[in-house]
Amino acid sequence: MNFLTRLKILPRWIIATLDSFILLQCALFGYLVRFNFELALIEQNDAFAGSFTFMVGGLLVMQNTRSYEGIVRHTGFRDGSNIFKTVIINFVLFLFLNFFHGNFLNDRFLLPTSVLIIASLSAMFMLIFYRLLVKELFVYLKNGITAREMKNGIIFGAGEAGIIAQEAIKRDSKSLFNTVAFLDDDPKRKGKTLMEKGFSEV
Repeated sequence: MNFLTRLKILPRWIIATLDSFILLQCALFGYLVRFNFELALIEQNDAFAGSFTFMVGGLLVMQNTRSYEGIVRHTGFRDGSNIFKTVIINFVLFLFLNFFHGNFLNDRFLLPTSVLIIASLSAMFMLIFYRLLVKELFVYLKNGITAREMKNGIIFGAGEAGIIAQEAIKRDSKSLFNTVAFLDDDPKRKGKTLMEKGFSEV
C-alpha cells in the first residue's frame, strides 16, 4: 500500500498492457454472447484467434491515437473522447477487413459483425470505466491513507493573510498539515466559520 501512495503516475506500458487485456477480454465476451455461451460453437469459430486479432488491431490504432498516454489520475473528457476515437477507428478498420475478406478473398469474416459490435461497445465502456476507477483509487489513497498521517494545527489570523496561508497549504500536495481552527483577536469574528470567500454565521 505504501508503494501505491508513492506512485504518482501509472507508466504508459502498464496502461497499454491493461488496454490490450481489456480489448482481448471484450472480444471474447462478444463471442460468448454471440454464440449463447456454447463453448463448442465458440471453438469452431476460432474465438481466441479472432479476439487476439481484435486486440492487435486495437494496439495498432492506439499507436496512432496515443490513448494510453493520458494521466489516469486526471482522466477527463479529453481522455474519454480519445478512447472513443480509438474504438471507432478500430471498429471501422475491422468492418473494412471483413468486407475485404468476404468479397475479395471469399473467406469468412475475421470477426462476426455482431461480435465486433459487442466487443467495441464493451471495450469503450471498460476502457473509460477502469480509468475512472483508478482515478478514484488515487483520490482515496491520497485523502484516506494520508489523512491518518496528517497533523492537526491552528492558524493565527483569520484575515486575508490567514486565508492565503490556508490556500497555500491546500495546494501543496506534500503538506501533512490539517487546519482545525483559526485564532483571531478581532471580537467581531467570534462564533463565525471561515469559508473560502469570507465568514459565515455558525
